[in-house]
Amino acid sequence: MKSVKDLIATFYNENQAELEQSYPGLRVPYLLEKFIEYSGLKENETYLKSHDDFFEQLKIGTPLEYLTHSKFFYRSQFYVNNHVLIPRSETEILVEKAVLLIQNNELKSVAEVGVGSGCISLSIAQEVSRLDLIGTDISQEAIEVAKINLQRHRQMISRDVTVKFVQADKLSGIDKTFDMIVSNPPYIKNSDEVHINTKFEPNLALFIADDNYNSWFEDLFNQVTNKLTEKGIFLMEGHEDHLNSLQTLASQYFTRTEILQDYTQRDRFLLAYK
Repeated sequence: MKSVKDLIATFYNENQAELEQSYPGLRVPYLLEKFIEYSGLKENETYLKSHDDFFEQLKIGTPLEYLTHSKFFYRSQFYVNNHVLIPRSETEILVEKAVLLIQNNELKSVAEVGVGSGCISLSIAQEVSRLDLIGTDISQEAIEVAKINLQRHRQMISRDVTVKFVQADKLSGIDKTFDMIVSNPPYIKNSDEVHINTKFEPNLALFIADDNYNSWFEDLFNQVTNKLTEKGIFLMEGHEDHLNSLQTLASQYFTRTEILQDYTQRDRFLLAYK
């Protein structure tokens, strides 16, 4: 019987070409780390057949984060499953910018549209000393994941920061106004080229039909302006190919708009002021 370490190395060497397609940059040490996280076994323990499903899932390209139900984001580890998007590193910039805006402008209330796992809201919550924060998602399953993460991270959040997650379509039914609204909404058109692994993530959180793209964001911008306080701020992540047209659309609803880049100099965020 092989040890876990030897089996992982053998599997990787025998399937390297296929693994590279689904997991670009994957190497043996990281795969070993993820299997240990998945199985609870140590690298020198004997491999158990009961964990064969891990390798079967790898062969079809299932994201490692869904296998381990875990993803590190910003400063914390978050629970994830296939009802929510896997947090991306570029979205950490959204958190950084939101925290700076909150601190520099002494903002008191924030809403997030489309919370998913809750990683954005909870990362912001851990960085501030006083804030009222509400996160919405159209998916009740996603709200349940966000609530799990809220429970796990509550001890890292100031007592003067309130966090609430509710099921809603954008901000429909939310009877409050906010100093800031943030969002990482679905922003990929059905016609856009995407990585193969996105087929495992919730379609609702990623894609908008080409014909409905502008109307979806018109509704979002309209709701946001209605829910922002005077001189309120909106910060949104978007697709580099579509942000310019969305900025033009947003200029009909906001007094000032600006496109911000990520660390690879790609257009990534829309910043707007009521």
